[in-house]
Amino acid sequence: MLLIEKIGKNRVYLHLLYWVGTVTFFGAFWGTDTGDFVKTYYTEIITLAPKIAVTYFVLYFSIPRFLFRNQYLLFALFIILPLIAGSVILFIIKLYLVFPFYPPDTIWKWDFNPYNLMQDAVDINTLMVLPVMAKIFKYYYKNKQAAETLAKEKLEAELKFLKSQIHPHFLFNTLNSLYSLTIKKSDTAPEVVLKLSALMRYLLHETNEKFVPLKKEIDYIRNYIDLEKLRYQNRVEISFNVYGNINGSMIAPMLILPFVENAFKHAVNKEIDQTWITIELTMLEDKMTLKVENSLPEEDEDITENDMAKGIGLRNVKRRLELLYRDKYELKISKDELSYSALLKLNLTENEKN
Repeated sequence: MLLIEKIGKNRVYLHLLYWVGTVTFFGAFWGTDTGDFVKTYYTEIITLAPKIAVTYFVLYFSIPRFLFRNQYLLFALFIILPLIAGSVILFIIKLYLVFPFYPPDTIWKWDFNPYNLMQDAVDINTLMVLPVMAKIFKYYYKNKQAAETLAKEKLEAELKFLKSQIHPHFLFNTLNSLYSLTIKKSDTAPEVVLKLSALMRYLLHETNEKFVPLKKEIDYIRNYIDLEKLRYQNRVEISFNVYGNINGSMIAPMLILPFVENAFKHAVNKEIDQTWITIELTMLEDKMTLKVENSLPEEDEDITENDMAKGIGLRNVKRRLELLYRDKYELKISKDELSYSALLKLNLTENEKN
């Protein structure tokens, strides 16, 4: 076992094993045909040098220089020329080192002519096929691995950047709320600070994970809604309902909040005493459906769906959805005369489950 592992890790041993294997195989093959194993093994050994030379020329010159650079005509040319040169050298070796050991009546077929040169070229090419295929496979496999690694690193870097945007964006909005309450000298300001500290703990400890329990994310949303209730008091009517079994389901952190934030942003208006926000989250097996709907003030009636979806939070969440749930989500943002709504359907597969 140790010998096999050593051979597998050492290219020199692998190459040596390949050439010994070819000599052994073809010597036995032709020896069985002629009945003279000594001569066939001698022939295979003595003619091995040009076969090795052509093979390594193609492996380490023609393929890297032309094939891997997509210069296919030059690659074909530098396959054909070494094969012709190798066939000529092979004939010369046979003429002086092999033919003298065979009876004259058996070497007539080894005359120097295009047909025999082609046969020698085929012999060399037969030995080249496996190493060339291995070389090409290894190259494209390494390139594929490198591309996948680069794509993964780029994805992770972009996700980290998007997550880094969440914290200041959320803090900015929440501190604005706290500021307005302190200006009014509201008695609820201390409670807001406590709620904010709970939310910050979640931000600091949970959002570094790729996925978090859906239950924690929902608890976070409830805390955020409580915070907004303290801020707006009775000016907004909020309904938040969760249906289905959420235990065990995992979701990317801070993925739901931007929709809720957006609802408060567009629903609450200083000139209107009563506004409303409805949030419904339904979990059916692995499929989560989130619907967030809010009332629309009259002065916002001319705003389009695209205008309402251009905030930092929603731009961020759209990009994260594309990166993390490329083929597993559906997002629809719509608006009518009285309301604005966002509908997110998300497939939380087994990979995101505890």
